[in-house]
Amino acid sequence: MPRLANVDIETRIGNLSVTNVGGGLVRAIITTEGDITLTNISSGAVDAQNGIGDIFYDGELRSGGQYRFTSVKGNINLRIPFESSFRLVATAPSTRNISLGSFASPEMTFGDGRRVYGRFGGGNSSLTVTNQRGSIAFIRR
Repeated sequence: MPRLANVDIETRIGNLSVTNVGGGLVRAIITTEGDITLTNISSGAVDAQNGIGDIFYDGELRSGGQYRFTSVKGNINLRIPFESSFRLVATAPSTRNISLGSFASPEMTFGDGRRVYGRFGGGNSSLTVTNQRGSIAFIRR
């Protein structure tokens, strides 16, 4: 597939893996069970959702971009460059397990452990992460 392609892929069950894509959109949805792996992504909009399974994102956050990661049960790991700039709303209502790692800053507010919101850097992109019964972790790229 061409590097600048848009990717819109959906399945009911099974794993999805997308690598080396930099088009305008990457959308990966698993309606029931399976892992999503997005590696070396530089798209302006990313939407990854699954019911049961892990989500791993390794990529950039473009200025003005919209990024959404949602899982009911599994772990969400986001590996992004430290120079990223984003507005964050991260929610883990059941586990209260949100780890910002190197991205923790005074601009982030921890609301009763279930939600973290705030800004990192200039806040140039929007990042929404929701995990009902799993962890959320940020990893420096």
